[in-house]
Amino acid sequence: MKWIIGIIVVLAALLVIGCGKEATQSPITGNVVTPPAPEPVVELVKAVEPTVENLFMIVAEDGKFTPDEIHVAKGDEITLTVKSIGQKRDFSIGAFRINEVIEDGEQIEVKFTADKTGKFSYMCSLLCPKDYKTMKGTLIVE
Repeated sequence: MKWIIGIIVVLAALLVIGCGKEATQSPITGNVVTPPAPEPVVELVKAVEPTVENLFMIVAEDGKFTPDEIHVAKGDEITLTVKSIGQKRDFSIGAFRINEVIEDGEQIEVKFTADKTGKFSYMCSLLCPKDYKTMKGTLIVE
């Protein structure tokens, strides 16, 4: 009797363990049936066009801008940080509608897209009457 109970316990354990497996036996034919493998999950990722961001530091001091020439490509996102040393100045790039006032010892940040090609002057003219001829630089967009 103990022997029969032991067989029943072993068969019950095998039944419980077998429930977790994917392959099953067909009750009609007795063949082992394995379900098809799941289709692989493919995640579609939209390609994003990289943008180029150009960062430039311009120092306005002693009647000049340093650097006095900047080269960028059309379509670039431009960030100019302009610092004034020695006096209050203005900074302008007319073609990109930029006109900012910079207090002595402070700096401003200007962001824009270089959306046109050519040579464009950046200058101090309103607050730099004695330096207006030399307070110029060139932004070259190619």
